[in-house]
Amino acid sequence: MLICKYTKLHPAHYASHLDTLRSVMAAIRRANLKVEFSDGFNPHMRLFFSLPLPLGVESKAEFFAVDTNENAKDFMVRFNTVAPPGIKILSVKSGNKDKMYADIFSAEYKITFDGITYEQLYGYIAKVLQSKVYNITYAHKGISKTAEVREKILNLTVSNNKNPALIATLRHGNVNLSVLRLAEDVCKYVEKPLFYKAVKQRVVKYKI
Repeated sequence: MLICKYTKLHPAHYASHLDTLRSVMAAIRRANLKVEFSDGFNPHMRLFFSLPLPLGVESKAEFFAVDTNENAKDFMVRFNTVAPPGIKILSVKSGNKDKMYADIFSAEYKITFDGITYEQLYGYIAKVLQSKVYNITYAHKGISKTAEVREKILNLTVSNNKNPALIATLRHGNVNLSVLRLAEDVCKYVEKPLFYKAVKQRVVKYKI
């Protein structure tokens, strides 16, 4: 079995998790890569993906496992030749699909906002990190909910003064915090809607 680290960048970040799975399967077929299929009446490729990425969020650190005997480097080269725009395998190694999930503890995101100042972001960071308890209110299926998330926010920093961006390290895996909820909370803090872009930079405790 191979564990593949891949990107999901523009325009692929507009594809749902299911559409991403279909795109990867289609690329494997186009590349004529041999993979194992499940047993039963309706066999399917033995592909296993990491947690779904929120729609609209880009990533430089997504993972999928594929049951195959293909050479790792050959698999990556042939896949990337026919992969759709935005999806590209960065590295491949032999591994176990269960290990792929178990080792992921946190993820680092870069969030850029249009119309926000360094001072506003710094103020938000200070407010969150100095709190022992921090609640985020969000809408879920039209219902307003509040969740305590302080333990899920591991670190927050601002990248620079001229073009400030929020660098957020959040719990990711069995326990997680959506980066979109954090970004929306920043908008509430500055009391105005902002256009923002979130990119997952890396995951921690799982390295290829």
